Amino acid sequence: MNILKIIRNIFSVYNQKYHKAICIFGIKIKFFNPKKYTQYKTTILKKYAEKQKLNDKAFKSLSDRIKNLESRGFKVQDLNKEIILSNKRIRIATDSYAWIAQEVFYDELYKLPKSLLKKNTEYCVLDIGANRCYTALYFADKKWCKRVDSFEIMPQTFKLALKNIKLNNRFLQNKIYAYNLGLGSENKEIEALYIPNRDGISTSNLEWLKSYAPNVVQKGKPTECKIVQASVFLKELIEQHNISNIIFKIDVEGVEYDILQDLADNYPEIFKKIEIMIGDTHCGFEKFLKIVAPFNFKIVEAKPETNGSCSFILINNRKGI
Repeated sequence: MNILKIIRNIFSVYNQKYHKAICIFGIKIKFFNPKKYTQYKTTILKKYAEKQKLNDKAFKSLSDRIKNLESRGFKVQDLNKEIILSNKRIRIATDSYAWIAQEVFYDELYKLPKSLLKKNTEYCVLDIGANRCYTALYFADKKWCKRVDSFEIMPQTFKLALKNIKLNNRFLQNKIYAYNLGLGSENKEIEALYIPNRDGISTSNLEWLKSYAPNVVQKGKPTECKIVQASVFLKELIEQHNISNIIFKIDVEGVEYDILQDLADNYPEIFKKIEIMIGDTHCGFEKFLKIVAPFNFKIVEAKPETNGSCSFILINNRKGI
């Protein structure tokens, strides 16, 4: 009997959520248990759907998007008001819509071809239109990323962004600097619409929202937001922190033209520091391209849609690359 007790103390096997773990001399070695995970995920997602009163279509969309994220190594960790998912390096909180999370981590909307990145070079990201800071975390996880400055205009979404940052380890947290500000052509207060349960989607561009998601316009919550002049704020930020080798990511539902025009008129020096521009335009790509064309940017990729939006990648071509 004494021998059996000793063996039990040395080796013990037990379940933790959806892992099996062997404890050897008090050290836990975890093994992923797919069957246990599937049972766990199914149970909590059904409870979540009931709590959020999701219809069958919404529940299927959520399940499909989580399945897509699982193919990138994410697993459902927990549920409260948000769905917490994690892979080996990143943790995120999303909601029943989960669309932006899928775009960033499954579709890899902001994936940069390795050929565009210089070897042994650290880049700084200006993340304009941060949403829940999915993109900030996506970039911060890259070895080449030195820092990310993220701008989110909507206070409700900004709180969710801070939560996402805090879910992660210090290494990622320390790379991200978040600002509850919108960028524009002047300092002002505006009213924008926050759309609950749409994965942080918000906009001040009602025309765009009516074309993108007309069924949610009435659900939007008018919210007072702060905008600062892009040229003034970014110049001070860049000079204060000696920021260079910039990756300029922008997705701001139509305000991109005001921001870029202000930079072109009042802080053209920034374009010498920008190596790559990536993001989306929402009211025509040619209008956007006309603003940046004088600064020698070359189109790497542009995917125009019939609704006027266009995802793009541009590189600084000042050296004739």
